[in-house]
Amino acid sequence: MNFLQQINFILIGLFLSLSIFYFIFFLFKKKEKNKIIYAGMSIMSAIYIYSSTQLHTKTEILDYQNYLTITMVIYLSLIQLVFLALFDLTKYRVNKSFYGITGITLLSILLIIYFNNEFVITGNETIKRIEISANSFYYILVGNTNEVYEWVSSIFYLSCLVFFVRLIIYSYKNSKVVFVSCLFLCFTLGGIYDVMIDVGEIEGVYISEYMTALIVMLLSVDLLLHFKKKIDANRVLLNINGSYEDLIENIDLYVIGHDQNQKINYLNRFTEKKFYGKKWEIINKNLNTFFEKEENSENQGKLQLTSDEVRNIEYSKVKVLRGKGKYVDFIVGYDITDKLNEHRQLEQTLLQLKDATEKLEEENTFLKQNAQRKSVSNILYVESTFAKSIDKELDRIANYKTTVLIEGNKGAGKTFLANELIKKGDRKTKPQIEYRCHKTLNGIFRSKYYDDNTYNQGYNKSILDVANGGTLILEDIDELSHEDQLDLLDLLKRQDDLEQQEYDVRILATTTKDIRKLVEEDEFNGELHKYLSIYRINLPDLKYRMSDIPYYVDLFIEDYCKKNAIPSLKVSLATIKKLQSYDWPENIKELKYIVKKAAVSSHGKTLRLLDFDTYKEEHKAVVTEFLCLDEYEKQYITKTLEHCKWKVSGKNSASELLKINEATLRSKLKKLNIHKPKKI
Repeated sequence: MNFLQQINFILIGLFLSLSIFYFIFFLFKKKEKNKIIYAGMSIMSAIYIYSSTQLHTKTEILDYQNYLTITMVIYLSLIQLVFLALFDLTKYRVNKSFYGITGITLLSILLIIYFNNEFVITGNETIKRIEISANSFYYILVGNTNEVYEWVSSIFYLSCLVFFVRLIIYSYKNSKVVFVSCLFLCFTLGGIYDVMIDVGEIEGVYISEYMTALIVMLLSVDLLLHFKKKIDANRVLLNINGSYEDLIENIDLYVIGHDQNQKINYLNRFTEKKFYGKKWEIINKNLNTFFEKEENSENQGKLQLTSDEVRNIEYSKVKVLRGKGKYVDFIVGYDITDKLNEHRQLEQTLLQLKDATEKLEEENTFLKQNAQRKSVSNILYVESTFAKSIDKELDRIANYKTTVLIEGNKGAGKTFLANELIKKGDRKTKPQIEYRCHKTLNGIFRSKYYDDNTYNQGYNKSILDVANGGTLILEDIDELSHEDQLDLLDLLKRQDDLEQQEYDVRILATTTKDIRKLVEEDEFNGELHKYLSIYRINLPDLKYRMSDIPYYVDLFIEDYCKKNAIPSLKVSLATIKKLQSYDWPENIKELKYIVKKAAVSSHGKTLRLLDFDTYKEEHKAVVTEFLCLDEYEKQYITKTLEHCKWKVSGKNSASELLKINEATLRSKLKKLNIHKPKKI
């Protein structure tokens, strides 16, 4: 027996011993399933070394070929177990690479079985003898190498390279990169060296069995080091638990130990004292006899000390290791009875304070701003930039003769604003006509609809004759027929020329549509639009200017109470807050309806909103049900623009938040008639 064979038999004994150790360890701790992998790997290492030892003693070609086939199958099986151990070491993270190398290994084994003795050498087979010491020889088979073997070897080792590279990359995360790199180096050197011997590039002794044995040994050492760390950690844990037991025994907290069946098996000194020394009457009793968990709390319960004494405790559940593998559950808590009593008293005080605050709030009203704005009667003081700016601007343009185009959705207060403009001007005592436009009616500016004498038969005055010297409000100007658009354009042109001016009429127009879009679609006269939009006011929906609500509420209350002989009503802060909690889909028109309804049903000197919450919920449901897709999109884009302070492009803009480009967003703004509220 030469020295290589002696080394091989020592390795065989070592690996068999390791396999027995791993198997026994698995029997005692069946949760450690990876020990089966290591046991199998050790057994296969022993078998592989034995088979390889016998292989290189064969001098007959047929015997050598038979042993070579068996040895290669054993080698690939061993390598697959090594890969499985590495896969387990990475906690199954490199699964794709592992499944790939597993498939290639199985395919290689099938090809070896298929080609049998001709898988490696296919012709000119001879046994070559290598002298390794005096009278000691090492035999290898040489001849023509099978091309299939060369291809399979290349693919196999390339896939192994990919697998190990993935392992090394993953190892950076868990500090095992050096260990995995060493395994890769051993495997690569052994495999490449042996393949070069097979193809006749070099002469020498095969080293793959020793490199593979080294890999298995390194994995075993790593596992044993892991065992040692766990043993050391358990020792430290036992020491900590010993200190912890001393702590819980002497701490001034409730500490109650129990088993899995809820039987009490431990009371510390503090708890025993609270139970008046009746420890042995409590031990082995069911925990639920003395302790009841609060239904609405995860960490509070009641502890029954005696038949008459119950204490509220706040607790935590703790699991402590006592002995080898034995855990005891503890409830550790402190007394919060006095704290809860104080908390209940505080809650009662807060409820009383809340009731008093609500009553005070109901009586608390906004201050009136009479001194600063004597021309407007009893307008609520409100920090609304829009309402205040509109009011000032109406004062400024009240006496102008220019046309005014008021835009806004249905119910936004367009006609109301037009009437307010007239009231502020020098035409408030002059004729005032409101006309709702219709596409089906033609010649309204030329037709004689009015009679200046009740005794005359027939009509002899047009709408312009009646409104002469005053104001004409054209509601829904977008519905004006094409013929009347031309007549109105002619009227506005003649008003610019004093010599041709026939009528002195100020035109105020309202619309719910985008006139510019109608002009583009040839639905509205473009030149007329220019004359009408010399001065333009855009009224946002009421939900976008909630701070205007106090302004309108005061106007509607005062006007309605005067007209209907209702005593003057005050408006509380609570009422304003309720009104501002609603979206007002029908705008000011809906607000006016609610205020009138509340004025009639209110008792006392304060406006009260009866059944408003019910109305709000019902109306929200109806509006949501019939809202069209464009309106949803318009609301969403408008809210996004308001959030971004109307910034359309750039960083932190609406286009960035909506994830669309600037051009698309601007197109939608135009399509949906979305405009930034102007600071007039």
